[in-house]
Amino acid sequence: MASFRRAVAVATVAAAAVAAAAPAVGLQKPERHFGCPPGKNVCVYPIDTATMQAEALFDFQVELHVLDRVPVAKPVTQELAITIKLPSGETTTPEALFPGVSPVYRTWDLKAFKDMSDENPVGYDSYAATWRNVFIPKAVGGGALTVSVVARNVTTEVTYDIRKPTVRKAKNVILFIGDGMSLTMMSAARLVSRGMYHGKYKDKLTMQKMDNFALLSTSGVGAIISDSANTASTYHTGHKTSVNALGVYADSGDDTFAHPKQELLTEYVKQAMGMKVGVVTTAQVQDATPASAYSHVRRRGEKAAITSQAINGCASCVLPVMPDVLMGGGGKYFLPDRSVDGSNMFDKYAAAGYTVTHTAKDMAAAASNPATKKLLTISHRSNMDVWMDRHMYPENLRASKDDPTGEGKVLDQPDLEDMAMSALEVLTRDNDNGFYLLIEGASVDKSAHSLDTPRALADLIELDNTVAKIWKDSVVATAEKPVSDLDNYCSSVTDNVGHSFKSAFGSGKNSGRSSNLARRSAIGTYAKAGYPDFVNRGDNFPVTWDVRTTLASGFVAHPDHTTSFSVQSSTKDPADKVGGVAVNVKEDDPNGIFMSGNLPPKSSSGVHSMADVGVFASGPGSERVRGMLDSTDLFHIMASALGVGTDGRQGGAPVPSGTTPTAPVPAPAPTAAVPAPTAAVPAPMPPVTAPPLVLVPTPTPAATAMPATPVTPAKPGNGGAVGVSPPACSQATASTASTPVDDDEEDEDEEVEQ
Repeated sequence: MASFRRAVAVATVAAAAVAAAAPAVGLQKPERHFGCPPGKNVCVYPIDTATMQAEALFDFQVELHVLDRVPVAKPVTQELAITIKLPSGETTTPEALFPGVSPVYRTWDLKAFKDMSDENPVGYDSYAATWRNVFIPKAVGGGALTVSVVARNVTTEVTYDIRKPTVRKAKNVILFIGDGMSLTMMSAARLVSRGMYHGKYKDKLTMQKMDNFALLSTSGVGAIISDSANTASTYHTGHKTSVNALGVYADSGDDTFAHPKQELLTEYVKQAMGMKVGVVTTAQVQDATPASAYSHVRRRGEKAAITSQAINGCASCVLPVMPDVLMGGGGKYFLPDRSVDGSNMFDKYAAAGYTVTHTAKDMAAAASNPATKKLLTISHRSNMDVWMDRHMYPENLRASKDDPTGEGKVLDQPDLEDMAMSALEVLTRDNDNGFYLLIEGASVDKSAHSLDTPRALADLIELDNTVAKIWKDSVVATAEKPVSDLDNYCSSVTDNVGHSFKSAFGSGKNSGRSSNLARRSAIGTYAKAGYPDFVNRGDNFPVTWDVRTTLASGFVAHPDHTTSFSVQSSTKDPADKVGGVAVNVKEDDPNGIFMSGNLPPKSSSGVHSMADVGVFASGPGSERVRGMLDSTDLFHIMASALGVGTDGRQGGAPVPSGTTPTAPVPAPAPTAAVPAPTAAVPAPMPPVTAPPLVLVPTPTPAATAMPATPVTPAKPGNGGAVGVSPPACSQATASTASTPVDDDEEDEDEEVEQ
């Protein structure tokens, strides 16, 4: 959002009725950052060209922008003439399409900059009306739905593509994400792990053996190059969003927790279909990709609030996701000094029915215990240590004190495949409704940001081995498991965002050469490159990473740094800030070749690219993974495989124990313009004999924050809305609180882009 600098929160602006002839004011160029139609005075969310799943919840928001201090009628809906044209051609209004739902109102100010050199921004006041937790009933049908808003003699239109529900094909869906895993990086990992003979790879990566493949574009609403948050959020909502955003459209407001929401696939399948949900990562469980499966927040750096949202939901959420399995790092945000309300969140998860573990041994024991219904495994205070340090340089673990409970060392961290298999053990127990499982190999990206190619490739191989482990042990028939479960699994492997990883070429040892030019002469190209010296030790990892001839590889976008292309015993630290400028840390690789940086002076790590990423998929529904896809398509492929929306919302979301459901919202009789949805009737999940879909994309508050408590949903009537009652804690407090963001946190508008 570099083209905008937002002002701090403002009090409600006194408003008065304005004559219809008042001049229209458009935001001009900067509106692209918020998904607003160009040159208009109104923003509408969902944004223009959104592809939306019938029966999935969303927040419908209309936002009026006027010049600073121009009077506006109260409420702002007095100035907005909103009509909705259905796929049938009939027209209706929000009041008729979303019966019983009243808009909530927000106001803020903003400054619009033409570009980064603009020193005279234009001031605007924004007035928003938001209809929360509404949906398009499946009776509306599929096709184009157009929203038209007339405000101050200016007409703004946005059009949505409504997708009708399809028949369920898959009982389970597994989505593997290799964060930062570009196609060129996959090629390098294949060479390192499988080897080459006479110009032919000895084998493929497991993910490359899947039945279907496509390229996928990852750009977001406000930027051609995405971060992990908005791309993973798109996978789970089917809606584009902005850098750093999770499960929301990023409007121009400054309240981190009030932006218009998009329902997550995990929310729908858990609440409307009775499926189980698992989230496994090698990063902090609050990090961008895992949080995209259970969080709604404008800023991914709000990790204390995200920890709470997993089991408490958000202020305007219908119900929390409450993943049945949650595994990874991030223990510091569970502890009282970092948690959202000063409590011990480990205790709160235990009180919510989770078995809490911190080591590989205890995780495996808990997973195999039939009494374990929900499993939380947090094995590091921050991101888990990468495969290279866990297996090749364990002294790095003994040198740190990263125990997730706040004391001691972390010497028994589980591998990704161990977490995945334990997750499956819990998710498949006493479960006839199926499950959705997200598995992330996170440190492909984290190592690539620090330009540490060997560590990135090792974590990519670990992810591929995890795909192989699940496919062999849980899906495909073997002598030990003669019954194939292929028809029940739809799986996909993909990436959030690819790194700008260049093609690899050969390099010999250059540590004995003193000058930069002499060191460069050790690099071979074409015929002189030859093959690297890596040898598969039997598990697809090399016997040693410290070989004489390695890969001279690198990244297109990087800070000043040195590299010898060789593995280092500790994680690379390519550049440090001195006086606000990133400078080369020569001691990081003293025998390396100097690489002149090409990023902004303050950037000390590598960044993502806009390159298309790959998607590999097998199982029912995966046949749609082909050709060229958009990131929104991945959501709709998974939703279609699961039959999302086929049975409507089944009488609304389930009511949490200990709460009393509010009365259903009475719906007005539908007008001729609005087709009446069929009555929502709770029904058991029909038996599904289809296999899992497996997908592997390659990539990519104001005073004190309080966790939002579970809210009581109201069953929808004949219209498209699910109501919520106010949470026990103050809505204002919960929606305006902000927790401090650490220097090591990843916020895309800040210096580090992840």
